[in-house]
Amino acid sequence: LYSLKDILVEESAISALAPLCHSLGLPTGYVHARSLFERFQKFKTSGSQLPSFETSVLPVLDRMHAESDAALLAEWCSMQYDKGSLERLKCLDHALNFAMTASSK
Repeated sequence: LYSLKDILVEESAISALAPLCHSLGLPTGYVHARSLFERFQKFKTSGSQLPSFETSVLPVLDRMHAESDAALLAEWCSMQYDKGSLERLKCLDHALNFAMTASSK
C-alpha cells in the first residue's frame, strides 16, 4: 500500500483528489498545497534543486481560497529556498500581498 504522502507527489493523483476537498470539509486548494509540501520535502531530502516559484508555487497559491492560507503557504515556501535567492523573494512578496489582502477583509 502507498501512503498518502507518496501519492501526493503524482500529478494525476492530485487532479483526482482535488475535487474531493469540499466533500471532505477541506479548504479549496488543500490537496495542491499538501502536494507542494510533500514535493518540497522530497527535493530537500534528496538534495535536489527545489522547483521554481513560477511553475510550482504560484499555481498552488492561486488555487488557495483563503488569502490567509495562501500567505502562510507562501511564507513557508520562502523559508525552503536559499536566503537571498530570487525564488525566496518572490515567495515573500506574494506572502506579503496575500497577508495584506487578508487583513483588509
